[in-house]
Amino acid sequence: MPHLGCATSILNTPAALQASPPLLDQPESSHVVSPNGDDKPFSARQKPTSPRSSASSYYAPFENSSPESTAFRASLVSHAAAQFARRHRVFLFQLVIVNRWARFIRWDRSGAISTERFDYVSHPQVLSEFFWRFSHLTDEQRGIDPTATLADAHEKKLFNDAVQGFSQTT
Repeated sequence: MPHLGCATSILNTPAALQASPPLLDQPESSHVVSPNGDDKPFSARQKPTSPRSSASSYYAPFENSSPESTAFRASLVSHAAAQFARRHRVFLFQLVIVNRWARFIRWDRSGAISTERFDYVSHPQVLSEFFWRFSHLTDEQRGIDPTATLADAHEKKLFNDAVQGFSQTT
């Protein structure tokens, strides 16, 4: 299953690329595409059969329980965890496409929230509007942690000294 991503500031001139190389290993959002509808990780929500249904039976279960669906969701979690590990993030967006259905997932460090699925073939404007809006967000609005900064020279020296001290004791 392909994993795609959106990166910012991919500049067209060699001088610009050398001055500010794009972070292609640190995408701003991720997109998971599966052409096989048999491994869909989520079920479509169903309307209640009775207006007097209890809250627990109001909707069908959200997650499919098949082994393939569980593996698909595990892949989504793994991909999100890798993005959190590689870059200082507060949250991130993920687009999941299975056949003609898509949904957005917003991940943060406590879990995820998902939209209802939608037919992007019949409603392509949903995807185009998302990407247009996403392209106009600031780094902070895209989930980059604004409090994370690069280490200064003093902090780098402290780190290197700690690593050296540890390596001499082992």
